[in-house]
Amino acid sequence: MRKNNKVIMVMLLVLMVSLSSCKEMNTKSNAEENNAGGSVNSAGEYDDNENPEENVTREYFENVDKNYCFDDIVEEIGEPNHIEGSGEIYYVWDLADGTEAYVLFSSCDKIERIHIIDSDKPDELLYKREHN
Repeated sequence: MRKNNKVIMVMLLVLMVSLSSCKEMNTKSNAEENNAGGSVNSAGEYDDNENPEENVTREYFENVDKNYCFDDIVEEIGEPNHIEGSGEIYYVWDLADGTEAYVLFSSCDKIERIHIIDSDKPDELLYKREHN
């Protein structure tokens, strides 16, 4: 019986290592397919901080249609660089000028708030949806 337990443990270990490497390869290939200009960080997440898109600017977020949903923005400027929060989830885009745009979407998938974050200045609220 002990021999069978060892065999099962070894098989589980091999399976876990195999699945882990498949996930890493899939993450890298999806990132490369979706955004050829970026890279995959050590956590296996896509990160395009090295080459921000030219159209990912403060002006874009100042003028974006406030009825846009997440997919509309992604279609125009690409996936966010990362996600922040717990409870309220902000999608974060790195801007060409070194600042970051934090965008919160409502439960109906419309833009709820847009903040511009600059490490040298106080946070700036660009937009907040008014509720009646």
